[in-house]
Amino acid sequence: FILVLLVLTLPTSHISSIKGVVVSQTVTQSLDGRRRYLNVQLDNGQTTLVTAPIASDCPEGSIITLHEERSSLHTSGNYRFFSCLPHYE
Repeated sequence: FILVLLVLTLPTSHISSIKGVVVSQTVTQSLDGRRRYLNVQLDNGQTTLVTAPIASDCPEGSIITLHEERSSLHTSGNYRFFSCLPHYE
């Protein structure tokens, strides 16, 4: 009975996709390797900073797709890099 009650009270999460435009990118070097950070303007007008694979090529103006994971316990989402459509001038 207690196990059933615990399972029913666990927070649920929902994953959806959201698109945005890369405003800027930064590559950093640390002792454990390089990291790429993208500053993204989301379709809803907010900006967020996400990490991206170091091999991904997402220059300024690129269209990016993020996965947003929302938990029933939190009002804000957690964004994760999914894909990038590079934009070259």
